[in-house]
Amino acid sequence: MGAQPMPVHPAHQLTATALELAQPQPDPAAHLLQACLQICRVLGAAAACGLLAPHAARPAVTAGTTPHAHHLAKADLKTQRGPASDCLRAQHHQPAAHLDHPLARLRWPTWSRRAQEHGFTAATGLVLHHRGAGLGAITVLSAEPQPPDPVQRAAAELLAQAAAAGLHAQQQLHAALERCRQLEGALSSRVLIEQAKGIVAERLRITPDAAFLLLRGHARSRRQPLRELAHSIIAGTPFPASPA
Repeated sequence: MGAQPMPVHPAHQLTATALELAQPQPDPAAHLLQACLQICRVLGAAAACGLLAPHAARPAVTAGTTPHAHHLAKADLKTQRGPASDCLRAQHHQPAAHLDHPLARLRWPTWSRRAQEHGFTAATGLVLHHRGAGLGAITVLSAEPQPPDPVQRAAAELLAQAAAAGLHAQQQLHAALERCRQLEGALSSRVLIEQAKGIVAERLRITPDAAFLLLRGHARSRRQPLRELAHSIIAGTPFPASPA
C-alpha cells in the first residue's frame, strides 16, 4: 500500500483556495462559478449564486451552484431587486436576511418569493469589489435560518476579495491585449500605406507626399478606407492616375 496523504490544515487549504481565485481566468462565468462553489463550501451553505456587472464589450454574467440558484441570479439581474444587486449598489457586504421577514419581502418581493419556493430560507450577500470598483456580488443561499459562524463568514469574505482580485486582473489583462491589438492594427496599416505610397510615387514619378495626397483623395472620393486602398494597390490593382 502507498503512503496515505497528509491531512491538509484548514488554514492552508483556505490560503490555497484564495490564491487560486486570485488568478486571472479567461472565462468570467467559470471564474464566478468557482468562487460561488468555494464560498458555498466554506460556509456549508445549500447553494450560492452570483452576478458580474457588465464590463467593456462583455455583458453581465450570472452563475449558480445549482439550477435553482442560477435561476435566482438571473432573476436578481433582471429585476435589479435582490441581495446581489443591493451589494453592488451599496458596495459592501449584506448581512444574512431571513427571506420570510417582512423587510426581505419588501426589498425583494419577487426574488424572495422565488427563493423560498426553491427551499431557501436565508440569504447573505458578498460584494466583489477591488480598488474601489464594484465588479459583482455573490448571494449565499441557506436552508437554515441561522447566520453563518463569524470565522466562516470572515473566510468567505476573504475568498470573495480574492475572486474580485482575479476578476479585476483578468479585466486589466483583457484591456492590455485589446490595446496591443489596436496598436498592431495601426502599425500594420501604416506599413501598408507606406508601401502603397512608394509604389504610386515610383510608377507616377511623383514625390511620396504627393503620392499620399493622391491616395487619400482617391480613398475619400470613394469612401474607401485608406488601408483597404493601400492593400489593393500592393496586390496589383490599378492605382489612381496622377493629377493633371
